[in-house]
Amino acid sequence: MKNYQLIIFTFLIIGIGTVFSQETTASNKKVLFVLSGVDYVNGNKNTNKTGYWLEEFSIPYKLLTENNIEVVIATPNGHAPSADALSYAVGDDGKPLFWNSKEELEEALAIKEVAIDKGTIENLAVLNKKGLDSFDAIFFPGGHGP
Repeated sequence: MKNYQLIIFTFLIIGIGTVFSQETTASNKKVLFVLSGVDYVNGNKNTNKTGYWLEEFSIPYKLLTENNIEVVIATPNGHAPSADALSYAVGDDGKPLFWNSKEELEEALAIKEVAIDKGTIENLAVLNKKGLDSFDAIFFPGGHGP
């Protein structure tokens, strides 16, 4: 695990562990992942493609779902979020630029496909109107989009 993966993992475990340290089991817990719905950032001289960072979404998603914690994904407008293309880029040699191995990247892309590309994306504004009391935690995966 790279250092920043370890940092993400540590903060996630501390935060989620604090929320879940109550008497109830993890199987009835629910976490809201809030992702940005934008896929670009306006710069001083140009517009840069961006989005959420794949690793910051896929690793926490995997950790939670493997522990039977329900993850609900939402964007402010309910539109499907975009992963920053740089977060899954490969070099000329075919090796991922920001992953330890091709297998890790493939696993992250498979999680993205199931959870985001083929999954349900909720509208955060609608969820907020209904009330967020049904969620045990809210998580904001990083990247330039958020």
